[in-house]
Amino acid sequence: MRLDRMSWKDCEEYFKNHDMVILTTGSTENHGIHNPLGTDTMIPNKILELVEKQSDVLIAPTLPYGDADFHTEYTGTISIGSDLLEMVMERISDRLYDCGARHFVFLNGHGGNSHALSKVCRHLYKKGAVGTIFDWWTIAGKINPKWAGGHGAGQETAAMLYVDESLV
Repeated sequence: MRLDRMSWKDCEEYFKNHDMVILTTGSTENHGIHNPLGTDTMIPNKILELVEKQSDVLIAPTLPYGDADFHTEYTGTISIGSDLLEMVMERISDRLYDCGARHFVFLNGHGGNSHALSKVCRHLYKKGAVGTIFDWWTIAGKINPKWAGGHGAGQETAAMLYVDESLV
């Protein structure tokens, strides 16, 4: 159930009976010479497609920018830094909290976002809500050892081949 495809009345109805939302962060940055700049956004978006088929949880639009300051020497990298990412995600979370959300799942597509998202989870905890971060790559190698690997390596390449092999 996608927030951006709902009317405000549909959203109001959702929060009468539900209090969970998925917020997704990605990044636009280098992933080797073989993967696209949007790898960290496209993989979580594919996961969201699968979640949406099996769940009625509310899915907020994905933020395709993150903290990629350490990749800015690569053409095409767009980094908003950790502080701005934290502010944006906190503001989005606060608004969803006002709507009735109390359980927040942060589907994270980029390791550089983890610090800011941890701060947002602490902010939500102080308000009486629960926030948790799911870094998809932490379980990829456990599911299939062939997918293990670091940035731009086996796990991201395998995932991108699943998302759209023409992009790899």
